[in-house]
Amino acid sequence: MFNDEKVREIRNRIFNLVHFVYDGTIEVVDFNGVKVTANGDCVTLGASSPNELARAFFLFAMEKAAGKSNIDIVQKPVFDRLGVMLSVQYPMKPEAVVNYMEIMAALGYNYLLMYMETSYEVKAYPFFGYMRGRYTPEELKYIDNEGAKLGIEVIPCIQTFGHMTDYLRWPAATAVKDNAECLLADCEETYTFIEAMISTVSSIFKSRRIHIGFDETRGMGLGRYLINHDYPDRTELFCRHLDRVKAICEKYSLSPLMWSDMPFRLGGDGYSDEYDAKSVIPPIVSEATANVGMCFWDYYNVEYEPYDKTLKRHLELFPDSDIIFSGASWVLDNHIMNMPHTLRATIPALEACIDNHIRDVNATIWGNAGNTNLEQSLPGLAIFSEYCYMGKQCTKDDIYKVSEFATGLSRRYIEAISEFHLGYKNSLKLGSRLIWCDVLFELMRFNLDYARAKERLQKALDIINEEKGNYICPKEYAQVVFKIAIMKCDVLGGLRKAYKSGNTDFMQKTADEYIPALIPLYEKLSEYRTSLWMMGTKPFGVERLQIQYAGIIARLKFAQSRIKDYLAGTISQIEELEQEILDEGYVDWLDDSDHYIS
Repeated sequence: MFNDEKVREIRNRIFNLVHFVYDGTIEVVDFNGVKVTANGDCVTLGASSPNELARAFFLFAMEKAAGKSNIDIVQKPVFDRLGVMLSVQYPMKPEAVVNYMEIMAALGYNYLLMYMETSYEVKAYPFFGYMRGRYTPEELKYIDNEGAKLGIEVIPCIQTFGHMTDYLRWPAATAVKDNAECLLADCEETYTFIEAMISTVSSIFKSRRIHIGFDETRGMGLGRYLINHDYPDRTELFCRHLDRVKAICEKYSLSPLMWSDMPFRLGGDGYSDEYDAKSVIPPIVSEATANVGMCFWDYYNVEYEPYDKTLKRHLELFPDSDIIFSGASWVLDNHIMNMPHTLRATIPALEACIDNHIRDVNATIWGNAGNTNLEQSLPGLAIFSEYCYMGKQCTKDDIYKVSEFATGLSRRYIEAISEFHLGYKNSLKLGSRLIWCDVLFELMRFNLDYARAKERLQKALDIINEEKGNYICPKEYAQVVFKIAIMKCDVLGGLRKAYKSGNTDFMQKTADEYIPALIPLYEKLSEYRTSLWMMGTKPFGVERLQIQYAGIIARLKFAQSRIKDYLAGTISQIEELEQEILDEGYVDWLDDSDHYIS
């Protein structure tokens, strides 16, 4: 199955990826799964696809680098399809996507969903992706071809109903606009536009699968639609629109996939969680979704039962559809990856997938706010890959072993930087809340013990100082992030109390020491974030980050002047600190008993 040229290319790419040198002879044979056997200089690798061969080379390099001369590994994947959905609406540079796919291939992944929204060219619609760094057809074909060499099917993941804000804001999009996010259903101009999108990606990608989105379209039919129509039966509207999009896919010989949350929401009360167990899905929805791959996404639950229950509901309600599970490697809207929550949420999800015989799973990588470079998601990919190839016998030690060899980041470093989040139940983004929180308004929303949080962040920073980072999460970047969070614990935990109690010494210290120390740290953080962005992402969008950090610095300077004016008697009060902070009841953050830094 594998010619010498293909074997040589995959071998060189994987060995170069993990900085491994081996001059010996390696025999490659056809094998249904992944096989690595070595006895001294006699080495045989078995695989049935390029991505499995890439994994075989990776496992051999990992074991050999660990000093093993006798190796006997046989792995049969429990999932037929193992993928990543990579959010590139802020487009990663094509070479960065290819580098990401090389690590995917090393772990044994076989498909990539490129979530593009408006980040690709549609020639008849020049405002589509305008000033977004949209991919050219040549760039996408390059990514597609490189994926094929690695055994990775590159699948366009677009939107054909909701999540279209970046296009619909332009006057040129008025004819197809229902509201700020949703396309106008039952409108011929809309379907001409959708066909232009679908025909574009169809002509570029070799894959005959396409993800058409359809998630979170809660506002459909409630905007301009009402000008020309009566109040719609929104379930029927949803299904009519889906039928039209399916017909376009069929015209281009494409098999559609879609997110499955809206059918559940339409069958529920409209206010519950996306996958309300009480939802009653009408037959019209089951008919409309027939032969559409239904992607069940859940990045939050940390217990087995919700996954098991919802997967069973999918199998019951969509009998004519492939059921796909989409978990996440958590980097969403955060400065630092969240490996502990990724583990807590993914392990029970994948075990439920195995028990329910789900054959297609993927890790979604969302980086909506651009505060985390998407490469930080790479350690979390090892959870999905090791469960795929080892099944329920997989352990956390197995996961971290593979993750460390693939990314070059030690378990100790990953766990230390992940302490930034402090959260236990779900992903609370407490660290990023500390970074963004205004020192005068202090809208943390969480009843946080700042002294305890500072203690844990400092302990993590001490570990970071001893470990090595790399381009995935540079040590210098992590140090600045933690220093700001630690200092913000002091300010947020003390300033309002000091003002209320008349502790002018702390207020003076805030104005003379804390804020002057924070400003250069924020300047450095902005520089690091810009550098990380430009390393792997096109420049369109980085201005948002730069404006955010400049805004924080401006607010710090303003807070400093307010405090000084108050202490000097120029003003009689600081109105922002007079306002009482309401307790919203958010108390779910990690207890010391669940602390994971050893």
